[in-house]
Formats: sequence, structure tokens, C-alpha cells
Amino acid sequence: MIEFRVLRQKLPFSTTLHTPESRLTSAEIWLRLSPESNDQENILSRWLRQSIKDFCNESEHNALRDAGNEKAWEEPITGFSRGDDSLYDTLKKDIGAFYWTPLEIYIKTFPKEKEVTSDKLTIISWILPHTEQIKQDQRKQTKYPSERWVRARIFGEQFNDKLRCFMVDILSNRGYHALAPVLSPLWATRPSKLTTKFCRKSII
Repeated sequence: MIEFRVLRQKLPFSTTLHTPESRLTSAEIWLRLSPESNDQENILSRWLRQSIKDFCNESEHNALRDAGNEKAWEEPITGFSRGDDSLYDTLKKDIGAFYWTPLEIYIKTFPKEKEVTSDKLTIISWILPHTEQIKQDQRKQTKYPSERWVRARIFGEQFNDKLRCFMVDILSNRGYHALAPVLSPLWATRPSKLTTKFCRKSII
């Protein structure tokens, strides 16, 4: 399970970073080379990683909802990327024009923030690993997924939605413009003709 999220800071950090700029984005804070920004980067990244970890460990919704109410996910793995990473343009090219780059969904969500450029955005990504018990059960299957896997697919994704909402809330409360693309009213699932052709060609 991989999650992507876009955020932009809208509160001034000039006092903390000793800079004359009145508005800094989270990407700028994390990427500046000054000692102050390195400290700020460590503080922000640790806080974000710990927040995701704590939510996964403590939330009652991280469960298979079976007789033993086992966990759906183990400890998450969290990472960050820049909004201007060329990967997102590559994905758009490979998947189709309907695929949103971080900047596109950000502007659609916050239309008044038209001055924002892709290098001012940060994407937070997390992986939710299956538990060892789920993986053990799944290895035994030859045709259909195991019951634990199915429960993780359904109830685990419901938990992921709650994690998305939680992250948007805590970031918004700290002055960030944050969004979870999957939860956007603009979100839709579309077939990719480019990907389909690629997969068929690979199979042949």
C-alpha cells in the first residue's frame, strides 16, 4: 500500500530560519543547506514520520476485524519527494494525460494559490506493509487470496482513508495546505490505454 500526499506551508518561518522571506514552503525548508534549515528538516521529517507511525500503532481502525481483531498493517515506511521530480512527468507520459502531477491537483484543490510552482511542493509517501501472518497465509494460496489478505484489502484500505484524513488535519492545523488526492471530490478512476497496451505487449 503506497500513499501520496501534497502539501505546502502557508505560515511564515522567518523567525525560526533567520531569513528575510515572509513565506517559505515546506519543500524549501527541507531542502535549504543552512544549519537552521537542516535542523528544521529533521524536526519536520521526524514529526511526520512519528505521527504516521503512532496513528498506525494506536488506531483501533488498523484491524482485520476478525475474531482476534488482528492488525491489518505493520509499522509504516515514510518518505518524501519534491513536486518537481521528473518522475511525475514520466508517470503522466506513461499513464495518460488524465494523470495528475502534484502541481495539477494542488492548483485544482487550492485555485487561489496560482503562484505556486512544482518545486515549492512536497509529497509525503508511505508504505503500509502486510503483517507477517498475512504474508504467510498468502504464500499458501494458489488460486484465490487468503481471508486475511482480503480483510486487509477492504478494512485496511478503510484505515488508510482515516490515515489520509488524519494527516491532512494535523498538517492543516499547523498551517499547511495539505490534500489527499484519493479523497478529492475530483478523484476518478480511468483506464489507461497506454498502460494497457504496454501490459499486453509485455505478456505477449
